[in-house]
Amino acid sequence: MVGNSFGLVPLRDKVTVTKQSDTPLLDDWGEPVYETESMEYPCNFTYNYKNETASNYEGKLIVYTAKIYIKGLVKLDKQDKIQFTDMADNIVEKEIVTAYPVRDMAGKVLYTCVLI
Repeated sequence: MVGNSFGLVPLRDKVTVTKQSDTPLLDDWGEPVYETESMEYPCNFTYNYKNETASNYEGKLIVYTAKIYIKGLVKLDKQDKIQFTDMADNIVEKEIVTAYPVRDMAGKVLYTCVLI
């Protein structure tokens, strides 16, 4: 969790969220092809060194790789992909385990927390 310093999370990392369109186009063979749209967000990225578990969209408990805090409300779907550069400068693409808003005491959304 963010803790007591809600407004003091440094956003020194970057992630790219790739969204798929809802309606596919058909290619020459009649196969569905989804258009994608990518957005880059400043974020705070924390690896899950303690191997904590979280429940995904189907309710299954799994061990997530990292926790990402993106400032503000970012609408994410299960089929969206998260792309980032790891500590060894490799480009990694992961699926979203779950995403939820982090609110302050007044109910305003400060961050979107994404587990990958």
